[in-house]
Amino acid sequence: MKKLIIVQVLILMSFFGFSQKLEENENSNYGLSQKKEKTKNVDITWGDELRFSKHEWFKEYAGEDKGSHYVILSTKKGYSINMLNRNMSVVREVEINFRNRENKTMYYRGAYIFNHKLLIFSTYTDKKNKKRYFIIVLTLCII
Repeated sequence: MKKLIIVQVLILMSFFGFSQKLEENENSNYGLSQKKEKTKNVDITWGDELRFSKHEWFKEYAGEDKGSHYVILSTKKGYSINMLNRNMSVVREVEINFRNRENKTMYYRGAYIFNHKLLIFSTYTDKKNKKRYFIIVLTLCII
């Protein structure tokens, strides 16, 4: 028992003895690849807060393309995509139906902008055949 305790203490002491220290001088960037310069003057413009209806919840910011921002909202019925302009006001809203051909529920997994298209991804588990599917549910062209 004594040997086990002594070995554990030696291992613990070696962690502290061999640990690395950060250099704290003017030229050190603390392991970052590039040193960032501090700016002295910053102007922040605040706008109105985005407000959603009582039964909508922010899920994800999908991205920005050609000046429009895309936000995914969770609703009581499922999900919806809101397209916002530069002033952050809603320009267009599209509901997403997450049901497959057998009327089974599919689950939202993410939204990404690729090649000027908004892609919505979903998963579905077929318990009968013991398979899982990863599906692109909706593609919106951004023009």
